[in-house]
Amino acid sequence: MIGAIYQCYKRMKCAEFVLTNYRLHYPDATVVLISDGGLDFSRVAQAHGCVYLHEDRLSGPLSADNERPIGMTGANYFHSPQIIKNYFDRLARCLSHIKQDYFMILEDDVFVLRATATQTLQFDVNGFNPHENLPPKVCAMLGRNHLPYGACGGSILSTKLLSEALSDQNRSKLHDLIDQFCACDPMRTKWAGDALISFVVYAFGGTIGGYPGFCETWHPDLADRLRKNTIEVLHLYKALYDLE
Repeated sequence: MIGAIYQCYKRMKCAEFVLTNYRLHYPDATVVLISDGGLDFSRVAQAHGCVYLHEDRLSGPLSADNERPIGMTGANYFHSPQIIKNYFDRLARCLSHIKQDYFMILEDDVFVLRATATQTLQFDVNGFNPHENLPPKVCAMLGRNHLPYGACGGSILSTKLLSEALSDQNRSKLHDLIDQFCACDPMRTKWAGDALISFVVYAFGGTIGGYPGFCETWHPDLADRLRKNTIEVLHLYKALYDLE
């Protein structure tokens, strides 16, 4: 069984769709649903048996005083080292609820079509885009030449590794790593959540790769895999975005 963590903001119809399809295949798994300072999703959470957290806003561009996120985007980007640290503190709280060995990252554009057997999961982060890599300075910092990153929507992660990395005893080390990560590109003004999680996984000795049931809408074999019913999780499915 695979649990789930789902950060949402304002797309109620997407949340209903995502959770309805997830629950068809994981009826009893733990789901943590977080509103990132957005709409009240408590009724959605109750209808789908989720742990619900309504949190202060972390994602989005900063206010003029650079103290708090503003704007209407629900994109999973974070705009200062302190906000990134706060994000990982939140993720640690979410993980404290997960009882399963693995959890899926749900997003508004994740379509769960079938259950995934945990025996097919070979990495600490299962699900990635082989064409996306961490910046060269970050790779060098970790002693590597090339590090693809994952942890996008539909990825399935090891609960144990992330829980240990984000534990209280590793908090000081984690914060130092975040400062070093951001210092690799001091002119950058936003960092994506999937790249940040991937960095932490690598920094704590974890691994990242694919899993057979994962697919994204741009994959050239999408139509063939849909016909053969070999897709378990489809990412970047945005059919409901214009209906909100």
